[in-house]
Amino acid sequence: MAQPPRGGEETQLDTLLAPARTLDSITPFDPTLDGAPLTNDGQRYQLGAIIGRGGMGEVRLARDTWIGRDVAVKVLRGERSPAELVARFRREARVQGRLEHPAIVPVHDIGTDADGRAFFVMKRLTGATLAEIIAERGTRWSRRTLLTRLVDVCQAIAFAHTRGVIHRDLKPGNIMLGDFGEVYVLDWGIARIIGEEPTTSAAHPDVAIDDVTKTQTGSVLGTLGYMPPEQVRGEAVDPSADVYALGCILFEILTGASALPIGDRAFEATLDAIAHRPRERAPAAEVPPELDELCAAATAPVRDDRLATAKAFAAGLQRYLDGDRDDAQRRELAISHVTAAKALLAQASVATRGDAMLEAGRALALDRTNRDAQALIAQLLLERPAEVPPEVDAAIEAARVEAGSVQLRTAVKTNLAYFLAAPLLLLTEVRAPSVLLVIAGLLLATAALFTFGARRAKPVGRLMYLGLFLQCSLLVAIAVLFSPFLLLPGLAAISVTAFATHPTSNVPFAIIAMHVLALVTPIAAELLGILPHTFSTSGATLSISPWALVIPAVHLVWVVTLFAIAQMLTAVMLVLQIRRAQESAQRDVYSYRWHLEQLVR
Repeated sequence: MAQPPRGGEETQLDTLLAPARTLDSITPFDPTLDGAPLTNDGQRYQLGAIIGRGGMGEVRLARDTWIGRDVAVKVLRGERSPAELVARFRREARVQGRLEHPAIVPVHDIGTDADGRAFFVMKRLTGATLAEIIAERGTRWSRRTLLTRLVDVCQAIAFAHTRGVIHRDLKPGNIMLGDFGEVYVLDWGIARIIGEEPTTSAAHPDVAIDDVTKTQTGSVLGTLGYMPPEQVRGEAVDPSADVYALGCILFEILTGASALPIGDRAFEATLDAIAHRPRERAPAAEVPPELDELCAAATAPVRDDRLATAKAFAAGLQRYLDGDRDDAQRRELAISHVTAAKALLAQASVATRGDAMLEAGRALALDRTNRDAQALIAQLLLERPAEVPPEVDAAIEAARVEAGSVQLRTAVKTNLAYFLAAPLLLLTEVRAPSVLLVIAGLLLATAALFTFGARRAKPVGRLMYLGLFLQCSLLVAIAVLFSPFLLLPGLAAISVTAFATHPTSNVPFAIIAMHVLALVTPIAAELLGILPHTFSTSGATLSISPWALVIPAVHLVWVVTLFAIAQMLTAVMLVLQIRRAQESAQRDVYSYRWHLEQLVR
C-alpha cells in the first residue's frame, strides 16, 4: 500500500485485492507486536492507522500475526453495504489477485471482519505516486528514470490485456514508484473484463460521483483527462483506451501539465480533443520528436487511428531509451526550424533575432549535420548585429561601472600616497603652513569622494564634476606651494589622463577645460601680483624660486627626483590598470569566439 499521507492528509487510493475466505477477524492494532505467534482464535490481522481512502473503502496499515509481516488491509466502508457493492468490492480483489505480475500489487487474503465488513489483504507499499513526483518538479527523479518506470507500467498493462482485463482508470495517481525501483499499477476497481457484462451506474445508485479529478462512479467510469472520447461517451472500450491513458501520462511527464483541462470543460475538451503533442505545450527543444510522435499516436481521438497496444507503446519508449532515433523525422524537423529561423532573421529586429537563434539552435540539436543550421548559427553568433540588444547595453554598462570603481579605488591610493612625502618637509622651510593644510584637506576630500563613488552601484554621474573640481583645486594648491612650472605639468598630465580614461566619463571638454584652467590660474595670479612670484625670466633663462616652501639647494635635486619618480609610478599604475582591463576583455572575447567556432565547425 502507499506510505502514510504526509501531515495526516487523506489520499485518493483505491487499490485492488483478491477475495478468498472468511475465516479471519480483525482486532485493534498493537504497535508493540513483533512477530506474534499463530493464534487459534482466528484473530490474524491487527489494524493500525488509515493510510488511504478510495471510492469504496479505506486502506489501513496492519500486521499479519501469522507470518509476522506488515500488510495493507482494504476494508469496505459501512457495516451494511448493499450486496451489489460488496460484489463489486470482491470483484476488484479477484481481478487484481489473478493478475500475477511484478508491477501489480499481490493480494494475500480476503475475508469478512467481526462486523460483517468485507476486506482483503495485500502487500504494503512504500514510495510515492507518479502524480506526487510530477507535482514536486524536483531533481530527485530524472526524466529518463520516469520513462523507464513508464515502460514497466506499459508491460504490466500489456500483461493485463493478455488476461482480458482493461484497467480503464490509468493516471499518475494510480501509479506508485517504490523506494527500491519497484513500480506498481494501483486501483483496478473499475477494470473491465472482456466478455463480462458491463456494470452500469444504475446498479450502484448509492455510490456518489466524485469531482472530475477523481474516479467517476456514475454514468462515466474513469478519470476525465485520461479517458479517450469513446469512454467519455459511455461506449464499450477495448485495450486502446488504456493506451490513450498511457499517452496522457507520457504527456504529463514531458510537460509537467495534464494534456486535457479539468473542471467544467472536462467533458467537452475530451470529446473535442485532437492528438496531444507535448512540443506544442513545452519548449520544443525539451521534447524529443520521437516521444512527441509516440504521444500523438497514443492519444489519437479516433480509436482506429490510435496506437493499438500497450506493448507497442512500451516498445516505442524503449527504442527512445536505447538511443534509437528517427533520423528522417529529425532531419525534416530541423529543416522546418531553419526555415523559421531565416524568416525571423529577415525581420531584422532585436526581438526576432533572439527567436531566430532559438530556432536555429533547435535545428542544430535535431540534426548536427545540417549545413544551413550550422551556417545560420555561425552568422548569428559571430556577426555583430546592426542593432545592439538592450540586454547587451545593460551588461556593458554594468561592466563600465565595475571598471570605474576599480579605477577610483586606485585613485584613492594614489592621492593618499602623497602623504608619504610628509617626511621631506623636515628638509625644507615651510613659510605658508596654510597652503600645506589646504593640500592635505583637498587630498582627504578627494579620497573620500572617490571612495564613495567606488562603492556606488550606479555610474559616477555628477560626482565626476565634483571630483574634477577637487582634483584641479589640488593642482592649483601644489602650484602655489612649489611653482606652476616645477611639478604641476606632470601632475596635470597624469590627472587629465586618469579622468579621460575613466570608464564612466562622458565629459571630455570639461576635463580639458578644468585642467587648462588649473595650469593657467596660478601663472596668471603671479603675473597679476595676486600671489608672490615663484618664477622669473631673464633672456632665455627661467628661474624658479618657491616662496611658500623653501628647499635648500643641496636637497632640491633629490626632492624633485623623488617627485618625478612618484609621477612615473602613478602613470605606470594607471596604464597597467587600463592594459590589464583591455587584455582581460580581449581574452574573454576571443575565448568566447573560439568556443562558438568549435560549436559550428
